[in-house]
Amino acid sequence: MAITNEQRLGIDIRIDSGQTEDLLVGSSSDFKTVSGNDNLAQAIVNRLRTAVGELELHPNYGSRLPSLIGTNPDDFTLPLARQHIRESLQQEPRIKNTGTKVRANFTDANKTVINCEIKVVPIDSEVAINIIWPFFITGEA
Repeated sequence: MAITNEQRLGIDIRIDSGQTEDLLVGSSSDFKTVSGNDNLAQAIVNRLRTAVGELELHPNYGSRLPSLIGTNPDDFTLPLARQHIRESLQQEPRIKNTGTKVRANFTDANKTVINCEIKVVPIDSEVAINIIWPFFITGEA
């Protein structure tokens, strides 16, 4: 029996990707879920949002990207952001090491938001997933 994309990449509770980051409830009063490629994309963003060491029972989970919150942007901010994203992606066992691309650019003149563009290839797949996610270095979102 072949393994489905859902089985390979998992199922989780869907989180509102907007500013509230709330759990979503469906019409049956149950949590909405996310699976397959969408679950992997959500998991990557959750990992990037979480500071390494923030989860006591999973001290190595997360990224160093949150360490940029509150810093003054300079010439090193974007290369550092890309490095932190790449390091975090290396922890994710559901993506291939090849085909990963990371871009980070400021979206505004004040350099308060980094637009993160991430392209990853899931395991057992040749089709890339594209993730575009705004990271607010001002701490506001």
